[in-house]
Amino acid sequence: MDSLPRPLTIHLYSFAFKHTGIPAPLVGSHLDGNGGGFVFDCRALPNPFWDLKLRPHTGLEQPILDYMAASPEAQAFARQVAEMVLEAARSYRAQGKPTLRVALGCTGGRHRSVTLVESLRDFLGGLGLVPIVRHRDLDRE
Repeated sequence: MDSLPRPLTIHLYSFAFKHTGIPAPLVGSHLDGNGGGFVFDCRALPNPFWDLKLRPHTGLEQPILDYMAASPEAQAFARQVAEMVLEAARSYRAQGKPTLRVALGCTGGRHRSVTLVESLRDFLGGLGLVPIVRHRDLDRE
């Protein structure tokens, strides 16, 4: 990523579809002249909510991290998202765009989307990027 010419801010959001839906910055905000990004729907992935032992945990806690790591579907999804976001980041930087927004949503915004945003942050951080993370619905019941 060092060969990319301009700084780029990458905002990563986890959210719940069932509460207020897609985060506002991805549905029409043009404050930075860009207004673009991705919304990924994690609801097709196995859901730890249905395991009563896992339900009280969040996507930041080890039981959910382990659950997601054990899911081939979740791992494949995470790889594909990371590849798409990296390619977009390269393109955005080359075009001089200042901001890339990426939102991952699941039903309640506490498990799958949170873990996947954290994984994406780690991936991008490993490439020298510093994404800004917001878990919008993490504290909702």
